[in-house]
Parts: sequence; structure tokens; C-alpha cells
Amino acid sequence: MSETPPSNNSVSSTEASRATATMTTPTHLNRSSYYQSGSISIESDHFDLSDLSISPPTELELYAGYYHGVPTCPKLLARSGDDNWSQPRSTLDIGYPEPKVLAPVDAAHPITAIWDIPLGEELLQTLDRILPTANSIDVLKVCYEFEVESANPVIWIGVTPNTATSTIAKGVVKSCIALLEKYGMLDVQVEIKESTVSLLALNRLYDPLNLPVATQEITRQFSASLGLAITTRAKPFVFGSSAFFVRDRLDKTDTIMLLTGQHVISGTTNINGYNAYVKLPSDKDGIIKPKYVESEIDKAPPTDVVIINQHIIKKAQTALHTKIQRKSSDVEKGKVAVDAALSSDRAIRTKLELELAELDLKALEATEKDLLESWFSPGQNVIGQVFCFPQKRYNVGDKGYTEDFAVIRLDSRRLPRSIHNSLDLSSEASYDYAAYDDHAPFLAIPDPGFLRVEGMLNEHDLRQPLSVLCYGAASGLKRGRSLSVMSMVKPYGEDGQKRIEGYTRTWSREWGIVAIKKDGPAPFSVPGDSGSGVIARDGRAGGILTGGSGAGNGPPEAEGKDVTYVTPIYWILERMKEYGFRDPQLL
Repeated sequence: MSETPPSNNSVSSTEASRATATMTTPTHLNRSSYYQSGSISIESDHFDLSDLSISPPTELELYAGYYHGVPTCPKLLARSGDDNWSQPRSTLDIGYPEPKVLAPVDAAHPITAIWDIPLGEELLQTLDRILPTANSIDVLKVCYEFEVESANPVIWIGVTPNTATSTIAKGVVKSCIALLEKYGMLDVQVEIKESTVSLLALNRLYDPLNLPVATQEITRQFSASLGLAITTRAKPFVFGSSAFFVRDRLDKTDTIMLLTGQHVISGTTNINGYNAYVKLPSDKDGIIKPKYVESEIDKAPPTDVVIINQHIIKKAQTALHTKIQRKSSDVEKGKVAVDAALSSDRAIRTKLELELAELDLKALEATEKDLLESWFSPGQNVIGQVFCFPQKRYNVGDKGYTEDFAVIRLDSRRLPRSIHNSLDLSSEASYDYAAYDDHAPFLAIPDPGFLRVEGMLNEHDLRQPLSVLCYGAASGLKRGRSLSVMSMVKPYGEDGQKRIEGYTRTWSREWGIVAIKKDGPAPFSVPGDSGSGVIARDGRAGGILTGGSGAGNGPPEAEGKDVTYVTPIYWILERMKEYGFRDPQLL
């Protein structure tokens, strides 16, 4: 977008933006009242592109890498600005193009003050009218690594593939730019790309603080730490992740519960949500008891929740068997080496190595026996029952977040004596991966390598670009950066089909997360990670991962999404009170 240079008497565009943001923000209105007040103006349906420089994407931009480096490399439809884009070569290897990165907007930028109200609301109504197949809006930087500090914010609009032409997209960009200029956002750009929004659900639990080193890699999948792979008996082929352990402080039974995504428990369809176990009235003695509200669709009883057996358990069995074979071989070789040792020093070292190998083999064999008896046998992998299962809803309350959570009441017989929300960083590789981040201080984690979850992020914290961590059942440990402006998405999954058929046009707010550049094209999350807990690097709980947006392109390791969506945990705990919980707290 071209701009007229300011005169000596004029203020800078950034200063003008800040002043305009201050003047136009109706601080006395919440989301609902503003949306219903009639204060939102809608522009004409007709586009006149003659008075604005809108850059049509070239063949290179469309198909050869305008978004090279972004996990799913979506197709660009239109963008603002009149610059002639050319793809720079990598500073590390001129034979390869420089990859783009996704980064959060500076929290001090004036768009953060007016995004929710009024700018975001007006933009949503405009898109619903002129681009109904738009499904996500993220406010972030889409730039090269060397431009991150100076790059302008981009309103990144996702549209369902094959539903909008480049000409239509250019008209939408024009309307968006006009709206931004109305609010003084002269440095904000607009880009429209093809993408979809989708869900990401594909004996006792071990105490994570007491896992033998030799078996950590396997047994952590059956331990009471973040990121358990869970599913239901009714749909064992669909699995997701667990988030946080919670309890109700005023419940005299002191029941331990587990949070995850609603769609993880119901599969990927929202119809099961109408089996809603929606109210948990408490009786006079202070004990919460579930009330199963039967629907006309289905009168199914509560559903067992299990550690998934078709994927995780078989994978663990194979890995454990391989480790035992290799360690047995090491022990036999060690015995031969001890007998063949010529010097006393060599004999001592070799004998010590043999003793360590024998200890590892003993731990592996004991773990195999325990897993066979406690988890690998049919019917032995149940950890609890669905306790609270609200219908999935969008744009809920004044905050307008997506209500997508379920509460699992855990079987106390399957829990370790001590339980606390923690992120497993016990292996050297996982610790090194999490400890270093260019955007945050070094992460000091006390021995034995578990980052305990303490406290949680509030609404103000969510508006800051934070370094975050997550352990998903499918992708494992991941690090990312949160966006400082809330993303807007339309219903997705089965609900998205209803939206396409015209049943709903509701937008919801989501907390957006992007991967960091050091992880290359790998996304922050992949299918199977839905329901997992996202935490800040300082240990504060952030929220529950529910889905993401992306084009579905790229290599197999980029199976995930460009932007991952998370529902804030502070808001979920507040919503739990609407369903009978009195004082839910994270453990």
C-alpha cells in the first residue's frame, strides 16, 4: 500500500495510529453489547480497484513459494501493497530460497488495543457479507527472519480452498484496507490465502518423577505427566491428548480429574456433544455428583476413557521388545569383554559397563512385565470416565471463546500417590530443546528434569508474545510463540460442514500459536495433539489445544497447521463453574 510522505508538521503514521486507536475504542462496551448495538458499519458489496494498489499474486507467488518456509505453504490469493515481490536467496546457502517465518505482533502496536472492539467485530461482519467462505483470521507477522523486528503486522485471512478467485480476494483486500485506514492502521497489511481449519484429534499411571532412565522414553507415555494419548472405547481409532489435572477444592471426595478437548472424547463429530453430561449439581454434603442429561439423539451411558491401544500401546510394545533385545546383546558382549580384559584398569571399566547394562536390562524386563499385566492386556487400559461433557459451542460469553472441553473423573486406583501437572523434560534431548529459545531467557529446570506447572496466564498475559511449550501425544515436545492479537475462526470439523451448509456463521476467538523458526517447516501441532496443555516457559498454564489452520500442503512432517488454536485455561476453569464445579483448581 502506497503512502504519502508526512510533512514536517505531521505526526508519524505509527503515532497517528496510536492516537486514532485511543479515540475510537469504545471502552464501555463488551463484545456482545457492541455487536448488537448497531454500531458496526458495512461497506458496499461493489469493489472499485482503480483507486488502490492491490498486488495480484504472480505465478511465482501462487505456486513457487511466496509462503516458502511456512509449515503448510498455503496458496496466496491476494495481498495489499504495491511492491514487486521477489524471492531472496538464503543467507546460509544461495542455492536455496530464504524461508518465511510467522511471528507475533509487538504487544505495544495500536492494533492490539482496538482489535476485539471495534475493528475486529466490523471486519468479521464485513467478511461474513462479502467473503462467506473465510474461515480464520490471524494477526501476525509473515516475513523473513531478518525482517522480524521491522516487519508490518499482517491480517492473515484464510479462505476455504477453491471458493474464491483472485479477483474476489483483491476486492476483499480493498475493503479491509479501507477499514484499516478508517481506524488509522496505516502500517497494517492484508493477505488472503487458501487454508482450512480443523480439529487435531487423532495398573497405575507411572509417577513421572520416578521413571528409570532406561525406560523413560517408553513409560512416560503411561505416566501422570502432560500429553497422555487418550481416546474412548466407542471410537478407539480417534485419539487426542490430555491437558491438565484438576480438582474441585470444595469437593469433599477430593476426586482427581483430567481436562481435555470435548471433541477428543466424542471423536471429531459434535453430534455426540448432544449426549451432554451438562450439569453437575452438588448435594448438601459438598460432594459433586454428575447428572447425565439424555438427549433425543442418543441415551448412551458414560463412556470409559482409555489410553489408546491401537497405536500407542503397540508402538510401546515394539519399542520395548527392541530395547530388550539390544540390551541383552550388550550384556553378552560385556561378559565376553570382561573375560578378555588384559589390564586391571580395563577390567574394572569393562566390569562397570557390564553392571550398568545388566541394571538397564533388569529395568526393561521389569517394565515389560508390568506393562503386560497393567496396560497391554485387554480391558486393563481404562483410566476413568467422562464426568462433564458440555456441548461444543462457539463465541461463548463476553470473551467469545470456543467452549470445547471435557472433564474426565480418574480412577484413583490408577493414579500415583503424588500427582502434579508437570512437563517431562527429563531426557537430555528434550531438556536441550526446551531450555534454549532466542526470544526468552535460558530455562533453568531443577533435577530430575520436570517443569512443574505453577499458576496460569490471565487475559492480559495472552496479549503478549510469549514463548510456550506443549507435549502432544502425536508430536511430542514442541516449542512455539504465541500471537499477541487474538485470532478469529469459524466453526470447524463437523461444525464446519454445518457452516458450509448455511446453518451457522458464528466466529470465535482463539489464542494463536506458531512454531519457531529453529524448528524449520515443522508445525507446532499435528493431528493427535488436540486436548493437550500449552504452558508458558515459566511454567504457567496457558490453555487447551483444540485445532489449527493451514493449507494441508507440504511434507509429511508438516501434516499439522500453520497456526495452532488454544482455548485459555483461566476461562475454562471459569466455565466449569457453570456446570456445577465450585472451585476448580489446577494441581
